[in-house]
Amino acid sequence: MTPLLIVITAFLSSCCIHKNAPRTSNDKSFLGKGAKDSSQTIKDSLLLSNIHDVDRILLYTIASPQQPDSLLKDSIGHYKVYKAYGKISPANIAIFNFLMKEDGLLRSDYPPVKQMFYPYCALRCHKGKETYILLYSLGTEELRIQKQGHKEETYQILKMRTMLHWLNQVLPNDEYIKNLSTWKQ
Repeated sequence: MTPLLIVITAFLSSCCIHKNAPRTSNDKSFLGKGAKDSSQTIKDSLLLSNIHDVDRILLYTIASPQQPDSLLKDSIGHYKVYKAYGKISPANIAIFNFLMKEDGLLRSDYPPVKQMFYPYCALRCHKGKETYILLYSLGTEELRIQKQGHKEETYQILKMRTMLHWLNQVLPNDEYIKNLSTWKQ
């Protein structure tokens, strides 16, 4: 490489690094990029606050778009169900309830994802007479909560490894979740 080319490459690299570097400040009112107080947003969320302490959970896997319609059964949350597993165990429901109360698991304000939301699995959660649908898009690391008559809410899963560990417990023979769990180690 010529010295001029090296200088130009170094200059362009430093510009990119400077532009993408996180901003810091000693000002207490300053919130850096992505550091907005999302915990307040999450706690004020109607749907998310209602899925704590659910009584019963039914588990489904969602059909991929390539699967023929003849293999598909029911639908949940506007997506075709590939397989219905039925109720999950009370022990796994207790773990789910614990996870949903954990601070820092989900974030409601995050940069747009460049991949389309397409769920891999879904939960139908029952709490008293209320029913909530949770759709897990593992590729985009997002969770969408739906309830009839309410606006759906989508969250980024910040602790994907923890979520995958739980999903691996409820779907122990699922190769896709096993591979993702191994990859996220």
